[in-house]
Amino acid sequence: MRGLRQFVAAAALGLCAPGCVASGSGTVAIETDDGATVEREPPPPQVEAIEVRPGFVWIRGRWVMRRGQWVWVGGRYERARVGYAWSPGRWDRRGDRWVWVEGRWVAR
Repeated sequence: MRGLRQFVAAAALGLCAPGCVASGSGTVAIETDDGATVEREPPPPQVEAIEVRPGFVWIRGRWVMRRGQWVWVGGRYERARVGYAWSPGRWDRRGDRWVWVEGRWVAR
């Protein structure tokens, strides 16, 4: 698990490098402290008050599991991408577990 965390940290640093462009999608299914795969159903999403901001898309918040407790992480605005629509993330039930499926930009 330590090796996986080091790999993820190195990959995240690489994504922050100036001039670097990355894209992709996938399903997170790793046992982690932030709740990527959990055994308890997440609570219903919280209501978030948002305002329309031209040129931006609202990425709604979500529940994450931290130290065995559900914690709400508030949403954020992201710049709209021409020719793409945001497909929100979601918690999917898979057997006796809940898996977070990350949101992604989808070509229109």
